[in-house]
Amino acid sequence: MNRSEAFSNNKYYIEIIVILALVVDLFIKMLPVIPIGIIILVYLAVRCNKWERVFMFLMYYPWVVGYVLGAVGYSGLGGWFKVIAVIMVIYMIATNQKPMRNAWRAILPFGLLMIFFSVSVLLTTGGDYSLKKLSNTFIDGSLAIIAFLIFFTKQREFDISKMGVFYILISALLLRMSLFTDNISGPSKFLDFGFLRIQQDIFDTDSFHIGYQNIGFVCVQGLAFYLMTLKTNIDVNRIIIPLLGALIILYCGSRQAILSVFIIFILWFIQLRNKKNNAGIRTVVIVGGLVLMSLLMQILVSDEGVLYSVASEGYVEGGSRGLHLMRGIELFEQNPVFGVGFGRFDMWGEYGVYPHNIIVEILAEMGIVGLVLIFVLLLNCIFKNRKAFMFILFLFMALFLRSMASGGLDSNIILFSLLFAMPAFKMDISPYMVIPTMKRHVDLNGKN
Repeated sequence: MNRSEAFSNNKYYIEIIVILALVVDLFIKMLPVIPIGIIILVYLAVRCNKWERVFMFLMYYPWVVGYVLGAVGYSGLGGWFKVIAVIMVIYMIATNQKPMRNAWRAILPFGLLMIFFSVSVLLTTGGDYSLKKLSNTFIDGSLAIIAFLIFFTKQREFDISKMGVFYILISALLLRMSLFTDNISGPSKFLDFGFLRIQQDIFDTDSFHIGYQNIGFVCVQGLAFYLMTLKTNIDVNRIIIPLLGALIILYCGSRQAILSVFIIFILWFIQLRNKKNNAGIRTVVIVGGLVLMSLLMQILVSDEGVLYSVASEGYVEGGSRGLHLMRGIELFEQNPVFGVGFGRFDMWGEYGVYPHNIIVEILAEMGIVGLVLIFVLLLNCIFKNRKAFMFILFLFMALFLRSMASGGLDSNIILFSLLFAMPAFKMDISPYMVIPTMKRHVDLNGKN
């Protein structure tokens, strides 16, 4: 794929129609959501090329398959797509297709990190969750590194905006499916933001359901991917998809997702290139976006808004995770140097939980030593691969902001894997990089 194709006026008519239909069906509830979900899964797999398909199978596709089939009582099938993806990667390596560049430079820091985690487990005691967490961290981190190495190495074969649209489409599907799995009523009006979170909290059961946080997180990643390719050549058609993604996130009511998308949109406004042929639309987008965001924030922090408790009581008291955070700080104060041990975090005897903040988790489980080691490894990757980091800034922010409010280190290891894989990035093959030269933009294929 050349740069002109990457920045062409891509219109995902089918995806936009399906997303709109799923959003509208939140109100009318007429679509057969499970058959549609299966059709969407097949469509996503067929629509991708082989590199995109491997990335998808390693990252989010198994998770979505698990939700769609789990809604009708079938479980355990999603993980097989990871096995298929690994077999595909082995075949690509065996046939000299070179799917991963500079893989050793990603494996080395990840290996050092896993050795440190393992030593922490061996030298500490408490609970029976640490080995499971270590295993999950290694497996998920390894698969994510493979996926991101392929992503960076084969940029010319990746349609990143398409990946973003697919993430948003999946979040729309899961949002609609949640009405079916949780047996909830859905939004009562267009501005019924946060309905999923509120209704899931009211009708919380132990039965199978799709968490509102997960839906919001997937959609934020989709927006991050899509906006990575929207730094130039902006038109009204290409703004529709981010607006739909933002609407889905608002309906989910995931507070970290809402704050994440606000921050990502602000970063996107800052990074917009001011070319003469889009200066007008750029100004409209920035001014209109800031006005819309301020109005939405007023709605969200109002008495019935999903951010009201946080805005009025603070994150610890109003965020429903204060006890976990305070427990993490308490454990760190008891063991400030080395922590209580990897996977040893507990809520007064209850293991397998986490403080919902990756920095507090690292401090509690591995102390100052662990935090310094991890920071050194990550900052070294960022400084040595600054151009790659700017390229994936939106995706990094999506993953980082999520790690500051949700998930444990075993699930947030994907953030580290993204940074460790950056050495595979090569700017001169990226169809998405714009190089300012002598007051004009020269594309990487030699055209002015």
